[in-house]
Amino acid sequence: MIILGIDPALSRLGWGIISSDHSKKLNYIASGIITTKSTELMHKRLAFITSKIEEIILLYKPNVIAMEETFVNMNSVSSLKLGYARGAIMALIGRYNTSFHEFKPNVIKKSVVGFGHAEKGQILQMVKLLLPAAASITSFDEADAIAIAYTCSLYI
Repeated sequence: MIILGIDPALSRLGWGIISSDHSKKLNYIASGIITTKSTELMHKRLAFITSKIEEIILLYKPNVIAMEETFVNMNSVSSLKLGYARGAIMALIGRYNTSFHEFKPNVIKKSVVGFGHAEKGQILQMVKLLLPAAASITSFDEADAIAIAYTCSLYI
């Protein structure tokens, strides 16, 4: 089974692909960052993000896609913009009729680190321990996406 994890964002979206076999052995396949500029128009940023996610879907053909659930922060404008990105991605997932799961941030942290309030650096280090092929990753966004895919592998 191939799992695509997405750490949704408008400026720096992280994505990660892992595979899981019947014995639940996990393998890191690929990961990356999709960036957009805040000076670009919103509809163009969303189109760029969905076109890049679509390329990833077509290249790796995931059986399952997982994404972090939205949490509403103090800045309602930021939360709304994150909602735009999540909605665009979810519409794309629906178009490909791919199995989709969402996980709360504290569930992801607890699944990977064992503590629901773990720091980004702890997630990065645990991702590297759980999936040694991901040892060269330095981006928190990529690590978070892989952590989302890892969490999904535990629940499906």
